[in-house]
Amino acid sequence: MIGMAGGLLTSWILGQFTFQDLLSNPWVGAFPGRWPGLTFDLKPDYLPLFATLAVLTVINGVQAIGNSMAVQQISHREPRQIDYGVIQGTMYADALGNIASGVLGTVPNETYSENISVLKVTGVASRMVGVCGAILLIILPFSPKIGMALVKLPDPVFGGFLMGLAAMMMPAGLDLVFARGITHRTGLLVGISLCVGLVAETKAFFPALFPVAVQAFLNSGVAAGGLAAVLLSIVFRLMERQGYTASIPVGIDHLPALIDHVEQAVNKLDLSREQILRLHLACEEMFVHIARSEGSSAKVLALRITHQEGELRVEMIHGERLDNLEGFTMPENLLTAEPSELDRLGLALFGSIVRDLHQAVISGNTYIWFTLD
Repeated sequence: MIGMAGGLLTSWILGQFTFQDLLSNPWVGAFPGRWPGLTFDLKPDYLPLFATLAVLTVINGVQAIGNSMAVQQISHREPRQIDYGVIQGTMYADALGNIASGVLGTVPNETYSENISVLKVTGVASRMVGVCGAILLIILPFSPKIGMALVKLPDPVFGGFLMGLAAMMMPAGLDLVFARGITHRTGLLVGISLCVGLVAETKAFFPALFPVAVQAFLNSGVAAGGLAAVLLSIVFRLMERQGYTASIPVGIDHLPALIDHVEQAVNKLDLSREQILRLHLACEEMFVHIARSEGSSAKVLALRITHQEGELRVEMIHGERLDNLEGFTMPENLLTAEPSELDRLGLALFGSIVRDLHQAVISGNTYIWFTLD
């Protein structure tokens, strides 16, 4: 705000900004304009525009999920596990916002990643700040004077404001993309989609080859680059080696069945002896922990094991809410350890042989996934 005020003052001194439009509008009143209404007169010329908005909606939805995860990681003084129930609520709110935007005849809504950088810089993560901001946005259309001040911003001032936003969005975006490390696939996906988006913004993406109607889609950097990222993600997913999938009844008595399925996965996948040992230990310990949970006798555990780029990825889905698996450590002295600590000794060993352990509870179902070297 201080920078924008300084830019407006400089623009006024140089004669690029006048207060005439501001003085001619009241502080309180209806902002000039009208609702465009709805039309069902769909034409083929509208299809590229529809595709652009559809891609933007999907991209903004993915961005909302990533922002929700990032905000949870920086909004607390102590590290906490990501609450995927909050992310589920974010998806619902984003969907309702997109429906309202479509009915009102505007573009899809977006959660801006630069707010994450603002949280890091200021250390302020109170929800009341967001509530106050929402109230200001609701009041803004009923103040023509303030609205006209934003509309009449000089281009240099507005450009500097966008540059500041872009500077804050860049590190936040990189943190989301490379939070789990950089592989040749993630690097290739980000590089290609970024190049496609930059070329699309230059309006030089095969300008004489496609019809004018299609250029509305190809000239949008977000739409073209986002579509490239989505297509590459699908291609990389299809290129992955086929894994092993099984459904196993939950219960200590069914532990031999789990061992048989793990052996079948080992025979199907090309694993080293150390990976086989780690896979058995991790799967068996997690299965015993789930089987000891209350209400698990009549449930089924979905198991998926994949091997890609030298890593083993194990995914488990259980239809009950489980305790948090993170934070278990080995007792300092096994001889003086409490019985409760000894009961969790297996989980402490489990945490020492796996990495990138994640646990999510969505709609009452527990999703667990981890990787093994």
